[in-house]
Amino acid sequence: MNKEIIKIGFNHFRIYNSGLKNLSWFTNFEEKSIELYKEIWDKSADSEDLLNFITSDEEGDEDYSNELHENLNFDDDDTDQIEIKIENKNFEKYVNEALEFYLTKNNITDKNQIGFVSSKLSIKDKIKQTIDFLNDPKIKVISKPVLGYVEDKINKEFLINSSVFAYDKDQKKIIYLKYSSCPTQEYYLKGMFDYSIYKKLNVDVEDFSIICIDGIKGGNRFIIKNKINFIETKGVWQGKNKPSLNNGDLNKFNIKINGLLYEKASLFGANFDLPLSYWVKRNLFPNVSVLKINGDLESGYSIKYENIINNATNIIDEPFNTIVNNIIESSKYIDDYKLIANYLTNELLNISLDELKNKIETERLENLNFYNKINALKWLKKEEINSLCLILMGKLHHQNGFKLYGIKNKFNLFAVKKIDDRFAKLPYIVCTEALNIIKKIHIKDSVTVWYDYEGFSSIFPIINGMGPNRQIINQVSIIKTFNGKKIWNTNLVIDTKKIKLIDLIELIENIYDINAFAYVVFNKTYENYRNSEISDLVYQTIKKVEKYEQLCESEDPRRHEFYEVNNLKDDIEFVEEFIKKGYVDEKNNPDHYKFDKLIQHINNNTVDLADAFKYYSLQNEAIQKTKYYKFTVKDKLIHKDKLSKSYDFEDMKEKIWLLGKDEDKTTDFEPCYAKLAFTFLNDLKNKYSIKKIENFITSNDLKLKTRIKPYKDLEIKNGTMAMAEAIKRHAGITGEFSWEKITESLKEYCENDVIAMIMVYEFIMEIFRKITNNIDDFEYKLNINDVKKDSKYVIDDNLNIDFLVN
Repeated sequence: MNKEIIKIGFNHFRIYNSGLKNLSWFTNFEEKSIELYKEIWDKSADSEDLLNFITSDEEGDEDYSNELHENLNFDDDDTDQIEIKIENKNFEKYVNEALEFYLTKNNITDKNQIGFVSSKLSIKDKIKQTIDFLNDPKIKVISKPVLGYVEDKINKEFLINSSVFAYDKDQKKIIYLKYSSCPTQEYYLKGMFDYSIYKKLNVDVEDFSIICIDGIKGGNRFIIKNKINFIETKGVWQGKNKPSLNNGDLNKFNIKINGLLYEKASLFGANFDLPLSYWVKRNLFPNVSVLKINGDLESGYSIKYENIINNATNIIDEPFNTIVNNIIESSKYIDDYKLIANYLTNELLNISLDELKNKIETERLENLNFYNKINALKWLKKEEINSLCLILMGKLHHQNGFKLYGIKNKFNLFAVKKIDDRFAKLPYIVCTEALNIIKKIHIKDSVTVWYDYEGFSSIFPIINGMGPNRQIINQVSIIKTFNGKKIWNTNLVIDTKKIKLIDLIELIENIYDINAFAYVVFNKTYENYRNSEISDLVYQTIKKVEKYEQLCESEDPRRHEFYEVNNLKDDIEFVEEFIKKGYVDEKNNPDHYKFDKLIQHINNNTVDLADAFKYYSLQNEAIQKTKYYKFTVKDKLIHKDKLSKSYDFEDMKEKIWLLGKDEDKTTDFEPCYAKLAFTFLNDLKNKYSIKKIENFITSNDLKLKTRIKPYKDLEIKNGTMAMAEAIKRHAGITGEFSWEKITESLKEYCENDVIAMIMVYEFIMEIFRKITNNIDDFEYKLNINDVKKDSKYVIDDNLNIDFLVN
């Protein structure tokens, strides 16, 4: 009789070592948490809403890398099951090129010296093939080795298995592959897991390395279309996230992002190097809190490694065999949701599930605080922490964006309930400053350009100069108005299979208008960054071509290699097209400055509607100096407050108090105030996306001149869907005929976003029409020279508006 085979991989090990020992089988957090929530709290809950909560990120946090592969599982056998719907071709290519990089770097040219473990085999056969390669003296490197051993338990076999990118037999080295730059601290734990299995099977491991995208050569001037710059590093950056480029110190950034602070520790003050193997073999995790890089490029960098070593902690706190046995023992929790939930409530709240449900139903929430417990957990991802909040808090789980609550409060059921209840009762508020954000739209006889970008990315650079996983725009919708009336519009979609730099120039040319002094977007961080990026790309491309021409003029023998290495064919074609467009100096040479003037004009005259809705710290000077006005929404109309008065900052601060110091002596929390926005709507749940504002307008059926099509009625319903279609076309999955049809849906979606911006502008104006006496005396009537003098709107005590000219 064949026994059931149950696999134990790295993710079981990771979750066990997080501190949630009996939750080690809860490896698919997102899916299982949603099922568990429905089982315990609400069978009719919307799965998509729950998933949005689990994966939610705070607005305003831009991630320009957009690394699509960042969350690929460490367990190779699981990775084969991941549905990389769009990027599967590029993923395979990435893996193959990473292997080729390693072989070239290590002078291995004979493919007969490589043992390729077949992905089509069962896991047991993969292990057998790996062992065969280990015993074959001709094989030097094994690609995708799988090793493991079986623990036999009554009617089940537990297969503890290790999957890595490669194993170098000569160097006795385990090699990992990361799908972005900067190896982070999880590799300490991953190294410990694999090392323990290899050691148990008597396979020598003397070294570890990680192949990843070179974080320094990710700089634009090194990037060639369809080519990855790999690096092999033996050091790891300690943080969970990538380091930031502080003060422009590229060398210090290099030390961090490429792991050199440990791999090359002897260069920075250590007695010896401290690669990943040093820590794993000793079961040590370097102390993050004492890491400090002293000095600079000129004086040299130094790090006090003694403190890092002396204060190191264990990677794992129990022997490996004990951990494995405990994971096997906890397999009784597999799919037993009641058992899992009781374990979690007991572990993190010290009560049973039934007690928790009773306390929530009767609103006896004192002492239901798991801040200290959650803070002690290790190795968990943000989505997993969110999942725990969802399971433990039930219908009380955070109704508003996480940033509202504060670090301690968001794991405190008493605090969260109080904050949510009070936040829901806050009044709608608008500030004078909201008018000043949109004042450029009010310039008389001036064109206003409303536009919105959509972009996509690929793990392989899409064009020269654009790094792996970085977004590149492929679509724009533009509406131009004159004194409030539409005069022109267009929707442009670039074929992502054929996209070139010159296409991006044409997008900018369509946006630019010599008569425009207001370029309206929602979240200028994205649009303005993309615009500046295009300008930088143009500059770098011109410089590369100029250097090549200089090499040719001097008949330098390096010119041919320079041409090939930099893929100059595309760049030369671009410069020729650029010149044809008239961007030339008096000598007919390409003139970046002429094009950059367009970019600067657009960016310098940006009106960001998001500025009117985003939340600001109470220490913000503009928040403290502006006047506040309350309003209501009822019967499809906006109404001014009955008191018809203004409030200063101190008045408003009293109204936005959500949680005080003396709230309840039995619970531990921190005081909490709502953050203020120049247009504050508690219905937005402490967020400010344009779709949430649009939903507020449409759900209240406000009578505005402009209304959009409901996104649910569109073929392309959101930016994620738009990006997915662009990537599929770029990867060659979408054919010509289908792309033509999809293009029309993409245009409809993007244009809807632009119309939504106009609607949001009208919403702001309608508020001021209701709460003041004379805003219509200023709309489309301001003098451009007055606006340029940084003049501003003010509202007097009688609710009359004036525009003060400095």
